[in-house]
Amino acid sequence: MPQPEGEGEFSIAVVDRFSSMRSKGEDDDIAQDEIAALLSTLDLMTAPTAPHRVFSYGTLRQTNVQQALYGRAVSTIPDVLPSWRLDWLDITDPDVIRASGSDRHPILRRGTDDDAVEGAYLELNDEELKATDRYEVADYVRRAVVLASGVEAFVYVADGD
Repeated sequence: MPQPEGEGEFSIAVVDRFSSMRSKGEDDDIAQDEIAALLSTLDLMTAPTAPHRVFSYGTLRQTNVQQALYGRAVSTIPDVLPSWRLDWLDITDPDVIRASGSDRHPILRRGTDDDAVEGAYLELNDEELKATDRYEVADYVRRAVVLASGVEAFVYVADGD
């Protein structure tokens, strides 16, 4: 996953400022206070944004898949994803087949304004989102979408759509 926008530049700015203060011989107490304030700001910028909403139209709604991925059953909230359509994908990854019980999974492709996919979203923590990323095979990519309810969520769709 890419780092949050601006994190790299901000980290470099903190290091540059610290180096500048050291080379100029600025008072260590002032320098330490300023660095602490900058690092505190960086922590706020990169804090986890859980819960993450993930729209599922297939196997992520299955209790057995949730148990395998997250070690718990996850509540789902029904919703609809407009302008997408369902297609099917043959799965070859044995771990994914074992978790889902199937070698054939639904996959989303861009549709028309008349298309919509019914499903539900899950609310996941950071580690569960990472587990979901590992579960979804290379044919899927994670995208941010807005559901019919207005909720913003991630969804796994066909790579290239």
